[in-house]
Amino acid sequence: MESAASIRSLYRHFLAGITKKSLNAFYYACSYAKADYSRFMNTTADMALNLIPEKLQSQPVFLCIDDTMVSKFGKKFEDVSKLFDHAAHNGSNYLNGHCFVSVMLCVPVWNKGRIHYLSVPLGYRMWQKKESKLELAASMIRHVMPVFHEKKMSSSSATAGM
Repeated sequence: MESAASIRSLYRHFLAGITKKSLNAFYYACSYAKADYSRFMNTTADMALNLIPEKLQSQPVFLCIDDTMVSKFGKKFEDVSKLFDHAAHNGSNYLNGHCFVSVMLCVPVWNKGRIHYLSVPLGYRMWQKKESKLELAASMIRHVMPVFHEKKMSSSSATAGM
């Protein structure tokens, strides 16, 4: 999902192969669905934390937050807005598009005898200016933190039993 430049790209390369729903159905779901995405985030975080080998359990894990802008060249897109882009190379610091805030979990794994960090995307949310990007990221972090607490409790009780 990290390499999906848009919902259209994700639909074309993945979703169309597993469903008969139209692209518009996915646009509608992203804008209006009241789904609880925190369950997906929590399941993914739990799976990523289980990837950590026992000998690396003492190594830190990282939660990374980022915002990504996706330019749109039409005006008939839901929630499209004029966004400031400090890295734009188009002659203007503004673009029409969507801004997505993402949270990623980086966990330590062994790779060729060395510690490397595997980056696992936990969640993406489209920023709609109702709240700041930081508030949106904080909300996603609050939803996923119980997984870390549960993991800590289960590993400390397993250690206490030894």
